Amino acid sequence: MSDALLICAGTFFDAAKVNKKDSRAHKALLYIRRIYEIESSLSGKELSDDEFVRQRKGAAVPILNEFHAWLMKTNREILPKSSTGKAVSYALNEWSKLLRYLDEAFLAPDNNAARMRSVHFSSVARIACFQTLRGAFMRALRCTALWKAPRRTISSRMRT
Repeated sequence: MSDALLICAGTFFDAAKVNKKDSRAHKALLYIRRIYEIESSLSGKELSDDEFVRQRKGAAVPILNEFHAWLMKTNREILPKSSTGKAVSYALNEWSKLLRYLDEAFLAPDNNAARMRSVHFSSVARIACFQTLRGAFMRALRCTALWKAPRRTISSRMRT
C-alpha cells in the first residue's frame, strides 16, 4: 500500500490554505475527492474481487486520466516553487504509486486504515508495556516492603 494519494491530497490541501485565491489546488482536491467517493461507493457493495477491480477501474481510470492531463497542463502554467507547483510536481513524480491500488481489490487508495490500526496497536502496546512496568514496579515495592517489614518488626520487638 502507498500513502501517495493521501500525501498528494495533503500537499494540495496545504497549497489551498496558503493561497486561498488559487483555484487550482481546490480543483485538484475535487479530483481526489471523486476518487475517494468511487472507493466509498464500491466498498459498500458485495462484489467479488475481480468484479470490484473491474468496476473500480471503470469508474476511477477516466477520472485519473483527466486528473493526470490536468496536472500536466497545470505543471506547464504554474511556478514550480509555489506551494501548488510543489503539490503538482509531487503528484506527477508519484503518479505510478497513485495508480497501484487499481489492480488489486485488497489495496486502498491510501493506507490510512492500516496506519490507524498500527497506531492503535502501538498505543495498546505502549499501555500494556506501561502497565507491565507499573505492575513490576509495584511488585518490587511490595517485595521490598515485605522484606523490610519483618526486620522492623523484629527490631522493634528486640528493643522492648
